[in-house]
Amino acid sequence: MVVFYCPETTYIRDQRYDIDIAQVDVLEELADTEKRAREHTDLALTESQISRPIPAQKTYFQSLAVFTGIYSNDNIIKLVIAPFVSLLNPGACYTIITSGMLQAWYVTIAITQAGLFSAPPYLLNAAQLGYLSVGPLVGGLIGSMVIGLLSDPIAKWAPKRNKGV
Repeated sequence: MVVFYCPETTYIRDQRYDIDIAQVDVLEELADTEKRAREHTDLALTESQISRPIPAQKTYFQSLAVFTGIYSNDNIIKLVIAPFVSLLNPGACYTIITSGMLQAWYVTIAITQAGLFSAPPYLLNAAQLGYLSVGPLVGGLIGSMVIGLLSDPIAKWAPKRNKGV
């Protein structure tokens, strides 16, 4: 389903917009270049500022291709090591550990329920053991809907109360 309904959306942007890796912020220069481009004036662009033409949008069947081009010219070893280097980030480690503990908790609960309630005196079968999880499922769905409805109003109310911050 991921292959058919979640196509690759990597976009190769123009090099002049790579301000997040620039050594010196050139935001004013970029804004000036954009302003001139909008006014259709002649620009004397340096070689690093020459933009690539915008590629045509792919059809659905073209988006299903296994290989769609090269998106990075980085060394393959660097690309393989990068996910492991990100583990040095405390925030990433915290997320991995907490989500792993959450999954382990779900599995532990399922195994414990099966062990407790399939033995005497309960003697529940597989379907009945599955029904034990309906309550948390319904509660989770209701809680998700309530939070979904309340999160935007709260996110708008909190900065107003905090004077725009």
